[in-house]
Amino acid sequence: MKLDFCAICGTKEHLHHHHWEAKSRGGSDDETNILTVCPTHHGQLHGYTNMMNHKVLQAEGIARSRILHPEKWVGGKPVRRKGDFNKVREVLKLDIPKTKKAKILGISRQCLYDYISQIKKEDEQNRTK
Repeated sequence: MKLDFCAICGTKEHLHHHHWEAKSRGGSDDETNILTVCPTHHGQLHGYTNMMNHKVLQAEGIARSRILHPEKWVGGKPVRRKGDFNKVREVLKLDIPKTKKAKILGISRQCLYDYISQIKKEDEQNRTK
């Protein structure tokens, strides 16, 4: 579950979201697959004694995902399923900040902006047809 504190020690600094079923193994960002923990406890969950270099570990996870699920990756970025656009369109209609919209969709704010840009391009193409 996504919390604003480490579920083990209660700290509120430098929080990570640990996936019980790794995303590289098909796990989701669903609340039931996530536990909020601090870097120390995240490392312990993965069997590491030092989690100070989280970026290296993240890169290793992405590399594993590219090997295990090459169909999900094109040109260095994860492939977005076409069905996602319908969900994004619905969430964009909500009168809430984009940060909250991204959270509802389980994506980063930058990813939301990428979707918005792509949706605008598609809408322009459809109008010119």
